Amino acid sequence: MFWMFVFAFIIILMSFLCGVLVSDFIDYNKEKHRFYTPLGFVVLLGLLQILYYPIQLYNLPTKYIYILTIGLFLIIVILSIIRYKIVLKHINDYKKVYKELIFGFLIFIVFCSIYYFVKFPTRTDDLYFYIPYTISKFKQPNLTAHLYDQYGFQGFYDFSAMWIWVYEKLVNFNVAPSILPEAIVVWVLSIVMFFILAFCIVDIMVWVRSLYNKYISSWIIGFTLFIYSIGAYWYLQTPYIGNSFRRVSIVVIFSVIISMLDNFNIKKLIILELCFISIISQTSTGFFFAAFILYGLMFYYARKKETGYLKKIVFLSVGPMFFVSLFVVYVMYYVNSLYGLYFTFVILKLDKKIEEILNKFYLPILIAIPLLFGIYTRLPHFKLPTLNISYFDITPNFFDRHAYEGIENLFEFGFANIQEILTSLFCIFCWVVIIFYLIKHVKSNKPNDYIAFNTLIIFITFFNPWVITFVMSYMTNVVYFRIYDLFFNILTIFMFFGFAFEKIKGKNIYLLGVVMFLLFTNEVFKNQTWMFMGFNDEDFNHLYHVDNLEIEVLDRFNKEILNNTNEEVIIASQIYSSEAFTIANIKNVKNNIYTYGNDKSDEAEFQRIFYRYEIGLEEIKGDYIRACELSKQREVRYVILDAQYNRDLENGIGYCGQKVLEVGNYRVFEMHYDWLEWSMGK
Repeated sequence: MFWMFVFAFIIILMSFLCGVLVSDFIDYNKEKHRFYTPLGFVVLLGLLQILYYPIQLYNLPTKYIYILTIGLFLIIVILSIIRYKIVLKHINDYKKVYKELIFGFLIFIVFCSIYYFVKFPTRTDDLYFYIPYTISKFKQPNLTAHLYDQYGFQGFYDFSAMWIWVYEKLVNFNVAPSILPEAIVVWVLSIVMFFILAFCIVDIMVWVRSLYNKYISSWIIGFTLFIYSIGAYWYLQTPYIGNSFRRVSIVVIFSVIISMLDNFNIKKLIILELCFISIISQTSTGFFFAAFILYGLMFYYARKKETGYLKKIVFLSVGPMFFVSLFVVYVMYYVNSLYGLYFTFVILKLDKKIEEILNKFYLPILIAIPLLFGIYTRLPHFKLPTLNISYFDITPNFFDRHAYEGIENLFEFGFANIQEILTSLFCIFCWVVIIFYLIKHVKSNKPNDYIAFNTLIIFITFFNPWVITFVMSYMTNVVYFRIYDLFFNILTIFMFFGFAFEKIKGKNIYLLGVVMFLLFTNEVFKNQTWMFMGFNDEDFNHLYHVDNLEIEVLDRFNKEILNNTNEEVIIASQIYSSEAFTIANIKNVKNNIYTYGNDKSDEAEFQRIFYRYEIGLEEIKGDYIRACELSKQREVRYVILDAQYNRDLENGIGYCGQKVLEVGNYRVFEMHYDWLEWSMGK
């Protein structure tokens, strides 16, 4: 664990120094924004992504990732030494808010302490995809990105994999003990996430207080948001993946936009572009986040009757459009055409005319666009696209509960018990505050009220029952519910409730605080993480977040059966993240079973037979007599199954499998397909 914290400290330090340099570069600190570490981390990833693109595009040696990353770190350190007076000044600034600083460290400690006991639900996509994927990047001598592969161009995972390489160097020098790479993946970036999240809360506390001048209310909101964040499963179960970091990055993006609107300079535009590149390097969701934000920003400028803003929007779109052209077929051709058309307009000086039209008719256009979205999906010829992921059906049912996304759901109404009633009151409470905030601020010309205008744009154009089918079909795909992040995140919640406290006088502040705290705290109990805690489990491994039994099974399988061979071996393992919990070169044929729905193909039947006990699919039945036949098709050499759940499957494998290892309730079978042929009389 020592080295995990050392690596995280290095990233946090580099992020802080980068944030200080960027803040000085754009005069960010003059506006009482701090955000040094969150801002620095986001910009750092944006810079790294730009450096990584040539390596990814040409599949260059992986070592170049490490060289460029270390090189950028050295540049940041050198610039910080040169500008040491600025660094010391920003460090001294924190002395003015030492209470908030202590609060931030307490948040960080609480998150790390809870995470120490989190037992990963190993039957989830995140574990059997993201961890092995990141580890595989470290193992490859060359990058293997290719066009139309979104993950190959997300530098977040290349950056994460680099720390496995660093740790391996320490092991080679006998400075650190040998451990599974999985520990580096799930701990280093998680510690960074907890630190950044903690100081996002602290920094927003200080900033919102400067807007509303309410000391007590900022503490009430800050403490409530801290408790609320504990209820978010993505912070406690998968804090190491880019999708979790997006919730911090979106806060940084909004804060930079507000700063840019308050006092524009080209430097802030560049930093905002880096932030867009950064969030896309973390998650492909970042693309439609950037697109929706730019859409709203364009109309915000139009409402203010600005000029020259199309150039800003086009410049900011370059990073997102470059990324999407790499992984969506034919998009690059449309992108080239659109930019060509825009430059033609600039040459003919028609861009000014377009701005004049937008400035004059922005409101009718804003209404017409979502209206047309809805009309199109209701025409007779429209057919819902097949998303090939059965439990995320695209339907016009806007009030889908999306329980799997955890606490971030403002349409979860129910009255069956006390907790459901409190949840319903929480949703109503939040909507009342949001609506009153919009009524008060949406017509204001203050830059800070960009939040109100952007929220209204999200509601009108992307987040309402009339447009949901169109937006899901052509923009967000199955992750439509992530739009919540664009109007209900740490920053906006502070703004909304800061406004509510501003309107409350006297002791009513405390009453509102108690109500808010109770309703937000109730949401914590919806966190599915609490089902996977290892407080009293003697077999639980805190370093790997799994039971030692699973590690032991795979370790013995590698040593006793595979004899530590480097040859790739195809297995069907019900320790779903087998590729993460061993150094063996194995390939688990586990796929996302939800992908197949009612598919009748052999591949779908194979997934149902071997992985039918995935959460939510306990009732799915499979034809176990086909286990051997389908395993042969997939060239499976070994099967690892959890016998306590799979009696029928164990019997089915008996026709072609020999049990070669038994550890606890796990059985390892070596497949002998000639037995199958003999039993069938071939």
